[in-house]
Amino acid sequence: MKITIPAQKLSDAIATACCAVATKPAVPILRNLLINADEENQKLLLCGFNLSLGIQTRIDATVESGGTLALPAALLRETIQNLGGDLNLEIKDKACTISHSSGKCRIQGTSAEEFPNLPTAEGSQIKISAKKLKAAIAATLFATSKNETKLVLTGVNFIFDNSEWRLAATDGHRLAFASIPSTEENENNTNLAITFPYLNLGELERILEKSPDNGTCEIQVSDNIIQVFVGETKITSRLLEGTYPSYPSLIPTQFTYELYVDKKVLESALRRVQILAEKKDKIVQIVWDVGEETATLYAQAQDVGDAVESISIKSKSQTNENITISFNIDYLSQAIKHITTDEILIRANRCSTPVILCPVGGLLDQLSLVMPVQIRDTAQTSPKAKDKDKNGVDETTGQIESPKGETSQNTAKRRRDKQVKENEPAIPA
Repeated sequence: MKITIPAQKLSDAIATACCAVATKPAVPILRNLLINADEENQKLLLCGFNLSLGIQTRIDATVESGGTLALPAALLRETIQNLGGDLNLEIKDKACTISHSSGKCRIQGTSAEEFPNLPTAEGSQIKISAKKLKAAIAATLFATSKNETKLVLTGVNFIFDNSEWRLAATDGHRLAFASIPSTEENENNTNLAITFPYLNLGELERILEKSPDNGTCEIQVSDNIIQVFVGETKITSRLLEGTYPSYPSLIPTQFTYELYVDKKVLESALRRVQILAEKKDKIVQIVWDVGEETATLYAQAQDVGDAVESISIKSKSQTNENITISFNIDYLSQAIKHITTDEILIRANRCSTPVILCPVGGLLDQLSLVMPVQIRDTAQTSPKAKDKDKNGVDETTGQIESPKGETSQNTAKRRRDKQVKENEPAIPA
């Protein structure tokens, strides 16, 4: 094999294929990248495979003679990263000699015959917008479970029914959902339901980030294999087995509270109270004042301190009664982070039922469902007193007050009896 190729182009292709190379594979050959020079099409193919995920990518090259070899992925990647200009690669006697402007190096390889073949999916091809697929993955991937005791929850569920793609992920405490309308080209395809492992889907997301927004992906599925074609790159992944929980019935369709909030303002307020929330139980309590159109965020860590933030909101609720909802601050922050519009719609019914966060406008039909945290407190909140807001904040001094009018210095003592109990998983596994 003899080829000539720019160093940067080769380095980028190696980096893509290396995403499917395991650092400590059970089979030693899988530490390698498969290199294949195609003289007829003047292409160089690179392939990485870890038995669960395979990535093949093709790039243009000047191929004088074809050939194939498996080369150590980490060594090849580091070597090419430090070279520039045009490179000449020549394979002879199971070794690859790389020549550049000021020298050359030689890397010992392994026969390509030892490299396992990637599985193939032979189902009909389904086309989808690369831009929308990338956005839908970003809107759902974060909500997958990292606990492998329930393996099916460690992936994103894809459902295709000719009219649209529906993606969903849940770890039991939260759920993320996004849908993508299908194209006319897919009208005659059969329905399918699959669960894509989150690690492999994360690699697909990274590849999509490098692809043109106006591009189209092609997807093929058969048995427990999915293949996604993105330009000159093919991603092959095994799918997760098991029945995914039926989540649609868990998403409320009617709401008492509809609250609009500026995303950046809410994120900033959460970051400020999160400093104290993370000192103990990661709980943030939010009082939504419908009449005053404000939201007050409160976090407290016993024997450490407390924090309060107030922001403006807009309400289109069916009631003027205030509502106080407590959240795991990590779940709430992540749901907000993965909404890309400037304004967020927050929908709720009661302090103990699912809260829905939606973008206002945007590219996708998406939502995040977050289960509130149930807080039992031996001290009950009193009615609003003069010069105090609904969260017990004295509007004249800015101090946090207890129901009996205590200042924030005594708040920690009152809350020692508080028991915080996070909801049981909302999604039946």
